[in-house]
Amino acid sequence: MGKKAAELRMPWKQLTLTLTATLILSVFWIRGLYFAGDSLSWGTVAAGRTQAKLYAVDLGKGRFFYRREMAWPESPDLYTPMSASSWNQQFKYIESHEGWCHMAMPAAYIPPRIDEGNGSWLGTLGFEHYRWKRPEAFFEIWAIPAWSVVVPLALLAVRSVFRCRHVAAMRRRGRAGLCPKCGYDLRASSERCPECGHAFERLESGCKADPC
Repeated sequence: MGKKAAELRMPWKQLTLTLTATLILSVFWIRGLYFAGDSLSWGTVAAGRTQAKLYAVDLGKGRFFYRREMAWPESPDLYTPMSASSWNQQFKYIESHEGWCHMAMPAAYIPPRIDEGNGSWLGTLGFEHYRWKRPEAFFEIWAIPAWSVVVPLALLAVRSVFRCRHVAAMRRRGRAGLCPKCGYDLRASSERCPECGHAFERLESGCKADPC
């Protein structure tokens, strides 16, 4: 009985989640393509300013980015003046974005490619990974095209819509005394549909099939 009840359960939760996520991400997708990108980040600076970390999710130019940045304290014995300057810039940037931070970026600011040397077919499709590391700083970014997220979510939403229509049809057949699966008239049958073999129960008040 549990299996039959699950067959007639409306997938409202899945439909709501997938449809909402598809609409929201599609809006950001279009916004990033033609207007401005968005960046949501969380930065933290360790006590004593010994280390700074930044994690960010960026959306723009039709792609989603995951960015990770770190900076460590400078050491005159290890770093050159150039690397110390690089560390200062990286550290100050993370320090200015400490805590949660949302920032809108002009579309022109977002590069079409994050790794120009990557000539693979995945890079052509928009899937990229770039990593930059020095003793004083670390930078890593992953990029995926927006369609690789939006299209599967949209397909799940469409599947949920068709599932809702199918469940609604099965419920109507059950209330009309028909087999919920094939629509065969069950008024002269008991417990199982003679056409498709689907098991059912009768309601106490009459001969209507109870598909649950």
